[in-house]
Amino acid sequence: AFQLRQILLNIISNAIKYTDKGSVSISANAVNISQDKIMLQIRVIDTGTGIAQKDIPHLFDEFSTNVHRSEIVAGSSGLGLNIVKKLVDLHKGAITVKSELEKGTTFTVELPYSTKEDAKRTKGNLLEKQQLIIGGIKILLVENDTFNQKFLTQLLSRQNALVQVVADAETALVHIGKEHFDLVLTDIGLPKISGTALAGRIRNSGTGNAGVIIFGLTGFNKEEVKDENGHFNEWFVKPFKSADLLEKINRYFPGKMTV
Repeated sequence: AFQLRQILLNIISNAIKYTDKGSVSISANAVNISQDKIMLQIRVIDTGTGIAQKDIPHLFDEFSTNVHRSEIVAGSSGLGLNIVKKLVDLHKGAITVKSELEKGTTFTVELPYSTKEDAKRTKGNLLEKQQLIIGGIKILLVENDTFNQKFLTQLLSRQNALVQVVADAETALVHIGKEHFDLVLTDIGLPKISGTALAGRIRNSGTGNAGVIIFGLTGFNKEEVKDENGHFNEWFVKPFKSADLLEKINRYFPGKMTV
């Protein structure tokens, strides 16, 4: 459910951002219904600025900052719509875009769902059902994307974690010098000082946080991220499942997480 919410919030935020006049409408319908499956079709229609036809094929590219509507939710990283495409692909769905400059844009998302309850629960559903609780862990979240800030803060706070959120490495280093943290979650594509450089500075800070557990969050493949000095304990490629993050935290802090 959280991934569907992530898809919709990205697209709807995108539509609202570029619709100064007119409207943004949303529709949802079940199509292609069979005995064991349905296709959920969602349309987000706006009357905003529109997108040039030449830009549409590149709308979901990573870091396609030349395409103005791909920059919305992920701020300067240009990953918002790219993550939407990855999430849709993860669900074996499809996303299409129709647009005309100065007239508006229509995003159509189709996602298949089973109408039968699986006999075996997935790991994610099982963890969600069990409600893992991260008791007493203090986490520094370094993320400049406002959507990801809210999403991760809500996820971790529901597990009783204490979350300090900052948007850049400079502010993170100030907190590192003053407070103790059990875990640092940092995006790699931060402005000015990257998440990789931040991890190196933490390790060489000479503070009590020099040995803190650090998880890296990236829109790249893990193989593309350079961490020659091994400053990171774990990597997560966006989009990732909340259950995977919680399970990994549980491995590092088994005494502080209870079911």
